[in-house]
Amino acid sequence: MDAMWSASTVKVIGAGIDDPDFADKLSRLIGDHDVETTSTSHSESGKSTSVSMRQERILPADAIRALAEPSPRPASRPNTVSKPHSTARRKP
Repeated sequence: MDAMWSASTVKVIGAGIDDPDFADKLSRLIGDHDVETTSTSHSESGKSTSVSMRQERILPADAIRALAEPSPRPASRPNTVSKPHSTARRKP
């Protein structure tokens, strides 16, 4: 799987990835983002609020492995373009 992934120029992920190591590599490749955490504590002297940042995976490996198969698409109809009907009258 790694060889195919390395050789491809366009990378698309979807359902069916069941290799935990490969899912973890994808998760690390996708990266992390900052999450703001606010905590508040109350005491006799008052209220204290602190804000901290932590990093979290954008798409964890377990979420990659849980990607669902897409539902079947309905039969496609030919594309048609219709002109909107205008009720406005044109001035002569």
